[in-house]
Amino acid sequence: MLAKPDPIRYEDIVAAYQRSLVDVLRGHAVGEPYLELWVPDEDPVKSILNMVEAAQSAGRDAIAIRVSSKTLGAADLARFRTMARSHGQIAVRELGDDYVLDISRLRATAAPLAKGKSDRVAPAGPVERTALRREQETAAADTHRPVVNPALADAVAARQGAITHEGEASPAEGALVIQVKSQIGRLSAAVDAASHTILSARHADIASAPRRAIADLICEIVEGRPVQDAADHAAIIAIHRLSAGAARPVAGIVLPSNSGTAFTDVLDLVRQLRATHAELTGLRDTTSFYGSPPGAAWLALAPGGKSTAIEARLAEFVRRRGLPAAAVALDRIDKDINGFEIRLVVTLADVIPIPERPLVLRALEAFLKQEIDESLQVYLEPQKDLNKIRRL
Repeated sequence: MLAKPDPIRYEDIVAAYQRSLVDVLRGHAVGEPYLELWVPDEDPVKSILNMVEAAQSAGRDAIAIRVSSKTLGAADLARFRTMARSHGQIAVRELGDDYVLDISRLRATAAPLAKGKSDRVAPAGPVERTALRREQETAAADTHRPVVNPALADAVAARQGAITHEGEASPAEGALVIQVKSQIGRLSAAVDAASHTILSARHADIASAPRRAIADLICEIVEGRPVQDAADHAAIIAIHRLSAGAARPVAGIVLPSNSGTAFTDVLDLVRQLRATHAELTGLRDTTSFYGSPPGAAWLALAPGGKSTAIEARLAEFVRRRGLPAAAVALDRIDKDINGFEIRLVVTLADVIPIPERPLVLRALEAFLKQEIDESLQVYLEPQKDLNKIRRL
């Protein structure tokens, strides 16, 4: 029987990572080689799960994590058990005011190596480990490709009862109506010939219930987007919407190829649509700088109204975190590359320690996205270097 690994202390690892953001230019290692690519999350459940996935991707058999019950409450612990179940066997023991999370048999749930390479040892360097992990994910996609990843099955099933984009795309002035088909069914779209924007999209003749639900969601997503952005991002946006609040579909990077054949089959139709549009219009450029516009409620606010709305939510954010009222302040609102006023530049008071600032900013952005508009981005106003010699 393999010996259990010594527990790593979660709070110590997070503190080491945050110190490295200040003291280290790149390669923010935290003492354990398999955590070299790990990044903490404001949500401790997701953060600890990311540790498990990092160990799994590095080829480890097990990982033990000691975490304070103040960090991981009873409700969080129950959520962690549910989300980590697909990665291995979970045992939890109490040690004073701490929990020790033992997750074993990780290799049994990790993506298998390609045929003929089962005796390979995980390389030591981060670049080599990343390359091997991608190889493992590709091999897993080739050897086991369900129609829908089990982690997404419930969300896809719920979508099957809310079909809204079935039928044929409606013609529009200045638009080309394009139809494409494959072995799973048909996709049609009205695409503006000048801006290459999809005005409406519909699916038809898709017999498979999961594929029909995913095609419906993707048709909803692509409307208002350029065909290039639809081909690049529609499927991954659909996966993220379906996985909100659920366990991660896979360890590592989530892609259509490891989320189920239903996603790749519908994505093939979207890419056919883009290729056909290119033939008809001569669109050869594949670069895309598209960003989803803010919601109507945010756009309708005057500049002063935007600042007022942000400042009100900042006050609520610092209150919930038990910080002084002046801990976070809005400096200004800038426009993004598309001209939308969504870049929020803030300042942080000295009461927030420098090592904690990255997580505070991430938490603030997530809070504002949820409370006001999904498009909002938070930036920290850089502090002027007070050393006159360095400024020469």
